Amino acid sequence: MADSSCLLEWHPYAKDRTMGLNHQLASLSCALAEAHHLGRTLVLPPSMCLFGLHTERWSGSDAPGGRCVPMGDLFDLELLSRLVPVVLGPIENRTSPQQLRGAVDVQRGLKSAEVASQHPCARAPVVRRRVDNFWFTMCSKRIADSDSIMGALHAALGSPPSAKRREPGTVGVPSLDPSAGSRTPPPPPLPRPLNVLLRSGLFYSQRIKRAVRAVQRSIGGASGRWDPADSDSLRALSREYYSVHVRRSDKLTACDVRQQQAEQRSRGQLDYVEPPKDVKVVGECKVRDQLTRPEGLRHALSLWFPEQSRVYIGSTERPDFFAPLRSSFRLYFAEDFGRALANVSNNYELYAVETLLFFGSSGTVETLGYAASWVQDACFPAARLRAESRSGRRAARMLPRHANGSGGVRVECVDRFGLVANGVRYGPACVDNPPCGKAMPPSPLRVLELEALLARRELDLTRYKNRLREQEMAATLAQREAAASEGSRWRRIGGGEEQPAPSTR
Repeated sequence: MADSSCLLEWHPYAKDRTMGLNHQLASLSCALAEAHHLGRTLVLPPSMCLFGLHTERWSGSDAPGGRCVPMGDLFDLELLSRLVPVVLGPIENRTSPQQLRGAVDVQRGLKSAEVASQHPCARAPVVRRRVDNFWFTMCSKRIADSDSIMGALHAALGSPPSAKRREPGTVGVPSLDPSAGSRTPPPPPLPRPLNVLLRSGLFYSQRIKRAVRAVQRSIGGASGRWDPADSDSLRALSREYYSVHVRRSDKLTACDVRQQQAEQRSRGQLDYVEPPKDVKVVGECKVRDQLTRPEGLRHALSLWFPEQSRVYIGSTERPDFFAPLRSSFRLYFAEDFGRALANVSNNYELYAVETLLFFGSSGTVETLGYAASWVQDACFPAARLRAESRSGRRAARMLPRHANGSGGVRVECVDRFGLVANGVRYGPACVDNPPCGKAMPPSPLRVLELEALLARRELDLTRYKNRLREQEMAATLAQREAAASEGSRWRRIGGGEEQPAPSTR
C-alpha cells in the first residue's frame, strides 16, 4: 500500500488538458500506472477540460473550450485509491514548503524501475516527473511501467495464472519423437494493454454507473439486476440491445483539406485558402461520409443485427439524422432518456455513459477500424472469457462467483456471456463481439437476400451452359453442312468415287 506522505506528481498537464476524453484517460492511466509501480500516492490534476468540438451536443455544456469537469465528477476517487492512492492537486496544497523545495525532479528518460531504486520514499518523499509531451507516451515508450498495475488488475478480477507474463521455458513444444510424448501448450497470457485503467470504466463515478443501469433497464425492458444463482441472468440482460458508435463530425472535417483550411482562416491562422493538393484525401472524406449515412449504415448493420433489433446509437449527429433507419431497427439515443441522464451535465460524462452502454451490449460496431481495437483493449476485464472462448477452453456453463473486492475491484457476477465488476457490465460485446467475431448469424432479411442472389447466380450459370451447348451444336451442324457441300463436288462411279476433272477455264 502506498504511503500517503510519499508523493508522485507528473507535470505539466497543459498539453493533455483540453484533448478528447479517451486521450486524457489514457494519459492519466499512464501516470497512475507509474504511481502503482513506485508505491506512491499520485497527485492528480483537479479537473480536466473539454475539447472544443466535444461541447456541442449535450445540453449543459458551456462555450467550446470553456468547460472544465472536476475529477470527482467523473471518477470514484475513493474506490480508485484502493488500487492507486490519489489526491487532487495542486501539489502545494498537499505538502509543506520544505518538502516541496526538497522534491526530486527525475530525468525525463529515467524508467520507473530506476526511479524506484534511486529515489526511495525514505530519501525522496516527493518525486516530480516533467513530461513535455502527451503523458500517455511515457507508457508507449516503456519509460513508465504499466505491467505491474495490469497484473494487479487481472489478479483482482480473478484471472488464472496464465494472465501473468509467461516465464522462459514454459511454452509447450511438440516433439517429433513419439516416445517423448507431447506437451500441451498452456493457454496464452492475457493481454496487458497500455493506458486502459480509466478507460475500462471500472472507476467511473457511481452517478455515471447509476445512469447507465437506468438506460439499460429502459432499452431492454429488463430489471437491470442480476441473480448470482442464475448464470444465464447476464445473458438475459445483455441480449436485449446492440450498440453503434457513429463518429462523423471531426473525422469528416479532419480529412477534408478545404474544410480544415477554411476553419483556420476563420480563426485568423491562414490568410489564403489554397485548393486541396491531395485529391485522394478529399475522396476519402466522401467515402467516410457515404458509409456513415443512414443508407450506408443500414447496409452494414443488416449483415449482423436482426431486423427490428434494439440498437443504441452514440453519435455527434442528432437523432433525426438517423430517421431512415427506424424502418429497420428500433433506435435509441441519449436524448430519449432525459430522466435517467438528468444529472449528466456535459459531453464527457455523456461519453462515459455511452462507453459503458457499448460494453454491456450484445454486440457493438465502431466507425473506424483502429477504434475497434481501442474498445477491445478497454474491455480487458472480460479478457479471460475472451481468451477461453478463442482457445476452446471455455466452459459451457460457468457458475457465478464473487471476489473480495481487493485492489478496488469487486467481481459481482460472472458467467460464459460476460461479467459484472464494480457495477459495470461487460457483456458479449466485450467477449466475442459478434459483428467482428462473426458469431452472429445474418438477419432473416439478409438470409433471404443471399438465397435470392444465389438463385439468380445459379440461373445465370444454367443459361450460360445452355448458350455454350447451343453454340457447340451450331458449330457441329455448320461443320456437317460444309462437309455435305464439299461432297457434292465428287462424282460417284460404280460404287466408287472419282475426283472431278479440273475446270478448263
